[in-house]
Amino acid sequence: MSDSSSGWGRFEPEPGRYDEAYANDLRTRIARCSAAGIDLVLTPGFQYAPRWVAALPGGAYRSQSGREGPATVPNLVFSARVRQAATAYVGQLAAELGPARFVAVRVGTSESGELGYPGRQFGAPNPDNAMWAFDAAAQSGTDLAAGMTTTDQASARRTTS
Repeated sequence: MSDSSSGWGRFEPEPGRYDEAYANDLRTRIARCSAAGIDLVLTPGFQYAPRWVAALPGGAYRSQSGREGPATVPNLVFSARVRQAATAYVGQLAAELGPARFVAVRVGTSESGELGYPGRQFGAPNPDNAMWAFDAAAQSGTDLAAGMTTTDQASARRTTS
């Protein structure tokens, strides 16, 4: 079994513009594995989001102290616009690569490739013991993703002090 990873930022460097050379490289790697009889797991690479995603409304996480999360970690939890962009990306990725070629999909959204919020970088300060539920969508409900509720700011701040 082999992991076939895509980088969202390389695949879609600008909204709706897909890098055909990169897609061809992915198809070539997939074809080689398939020809060798190797099962493939697709990792769509949400943790390598293009920088334009962070500029979408609610695109970046925000901590309780106002610190913005890394631009490459998309706010897939709270932002409806980020979810729409991710849905379009996955649709194009499936159209380009053919989902039937994969035995599984591994979804990760943080720097470490795991599901979740931005992680703490080893050796880096974490001055506010970051809770990533303070962007506009999480606070006001504007552009809030389906199925999510707003954050109770007062109680969340109490848990971090």
